[in-house]
Amino acid sequence: MDLLLVVVTGFLFMTIAIPVAIWLVSRKYQPPAVARDQSISFRDWASGEFETCQGRCTATEAAVEVVVPVAAVAFGLMAIGIVFTSPQAPHPYDGGR
Repeated sequence: MDLLLVVVTGFLFMTIAIPVAIWLVSRKYQPPAVARDQSISFRDWASGEFETCQGRCTATEAAVEVVVPVAAVAFGLMAIGIVFTSPQAPHPYDGGR
């Protein structure tokens, strides 16, 4: 159980740390003409378009495409946890005894 907690905590930490690191790097390399008062609100960003290497899509679609893989991993880990902690399931190292 302790190992599972460490792994899940690591996944959560990396899920938060990677976007924060990308955000900090992007702030560092913004041109000086871009001021904080020129930033747009989240509502305006979400209603706009987003440029990708495959073409343009709405910003909401781009955000959903980023969040879906993380949610899939979270649900998969939760399912594995439920199976292994279920009282009816045999312990995986028990050989089914």
